[in-house]
Amino acid sequence: MTSRRVERAKSDARPSAKLVQAALKNKDDEAYGDIVAILHARGGDTEFRLAKDLCAGLDTPKRLLGIEILGQLGWSDRTFLEESVALLVDMLQTEDEPALLRCIAIALGHRSHPNAIPALLKHKAHPDASVRYGVVFGLLGLESPQAIDTLVELSDDPDQEVRNWATFGLGSQVDTDTPALQKALLARTQDKHQETRGEAMIGLARRKHNQARTLIRKELSRRDLSPLTLEAAAELADTALYADLLKLKQSLQRHKDSYLLERLEAAIQACQPPPPESAPELRSSDE
Repeated sequence: MTSRRVERAKSDARPSAKLVQAALKNKDDEAYGDIVAILHARGGDTEFRLAKDLCAGLDTPKRLLGIEILGQLGWSDRTFLEESVALLVDMLQTEDEPALLRCIAIALGHRSHPNAIPALLKHKAHPDASVRYGVVFGLLGLESPQAIDTLVELSDDPDQEVRNWATFGLGSQVDTDTPALQKALLARTQDKHQETRGEAMIGLARRKHNQARTLIRKELSRRDLSPLTLEAAAELADTALYADLLKLKQSLQRHKDSYLLERLEAAIQACQPPPPESAPELRSSDE
């Protein structure tokens, strides 16, 4: 939660029921996110019951709000975790509206609970790409073989966003390392979508794949250089890339993207060869 929202949560004296009504009136307004964040931050029995009641109704906007509240109730404290997951899983098994399914799956992703996996897997082949994206988000960070296998499958999805997030999930959000996972990441290094390629290379670099250096070097030569490629180089920390990175730094001297330049410096530091060991000094004959 941003510091601004933390302060809002502490200072707003309105009862949570009033905040719910305000959120429903400001669905498309910036205030909506702030209100939901306050309810998340409070994260108590009152907020849980309000969300539960919203989910039990028939009005879609109310149900969506209830789902969003449940998804991050208590923020890092993750209050009412078991109760909210059980409620969301039940909804995922009974709903059929794509917008609701997507929202429920994303909320379960924020809860990050293994009990959600079976219900999420039932929607992995949903005809609506937004629902498949929700499934990917719902599985992020879960090390279960079923979750990993599903992300591998969805990393080859026809939809670009689904592929990208599944690749991100495999590459950076789990520590699992299997031949099937590496094969999926390797396939995505040939993706037409730059960000997907970058996420795949980060995943391969984290696992020290034997093709990671070659793939990163190829991406470093592209005119549309991605910061993700530089993050992959830093992750690999291969001294063989040091000269390539220095050459790139020379060509980007006048580049105005500060974030890209920061990633480049981090990659250079990570790939810098260690200083040569100095030879031991010979003792003088007088000693």
